[in-house]
Amino acid sequence: STCDLPHPHYILKCREAQMKPGNILTAKGVKLSLGDIPVFYMPVYTQRLTDEKPRLMITPGSRKNLGIYLLGSWRYYLNDNARGLLHLDWYQDKGWGQGIDLNYDTKGFGTGNVKYYRIDEKDTRKEVPEALKENNERSKVELRHRWDPSERDHFIMEYYRQSDANFRKDYFYREYEKVASPGSFFLYSHVYPNATLSLLGRPRVNRFETVVEKVPELRLETVNQR
Repeated sequence: STCDLPHPHYILKCREAQMKPGNILTAKGVKLSLGDIPVFYMPVYTQRLTDEKPRLMITPGSRKNLGIYLLGSWRYYLNDNARGLLHLDWYQDKGWGQGIDLNYDTKGFGTGNVKYYRIDEKDTRKEVPEALKENNERSKVELRHRWDPSERDHFIMEYYRQSDANFRKDYFYREYEKVASPGSFFLYSHVYPNATLSLLGRPRVNRFETVVEKVPELRLETVNQR
């Protein structure tokens, strides 16, 4: 426990622990207790000793269209090639939302990250009887991948899909401020000494958006030379 009181508010106990000095601590049969009451059990728990951020974060807040909310995230670490976040959020006016982020490294075919989030919004219409109310499922999926097979060859892919046009604005406003409507595309390019050959595909993934589709576009660009 990081609590230095004589009787800690919370404590982690385990059956077996293994440590690689300065790198990773792995514990088996982990129990989390609040005071003397056990509240959580994990078969295996892994902690990178070089982590500077907390594993568990709870962020409170309030917004007009969401009410009071608590955003919970748990940082997980599978191995050197796979790590990310688990999300469990509570919104006073909307209900529970959950999601997962994964950052990966294939060690041969590039690196990337995947994000998935969904929420079944409560029907808050006062004019509708409780028996007729229906939850509204809203979600988003994001995928980014980059692979450089050689110094001259590069492949980039980004995929964004969301249930409706306002989902990012309602639940991920900071991301929405940076990019209101991210597009989906894949791009392969090969660099020659005096030219670049590229293949670009840009489909319209979200039907509510307006985008110029390229399915696909092949381009050869040269530099000015004598």
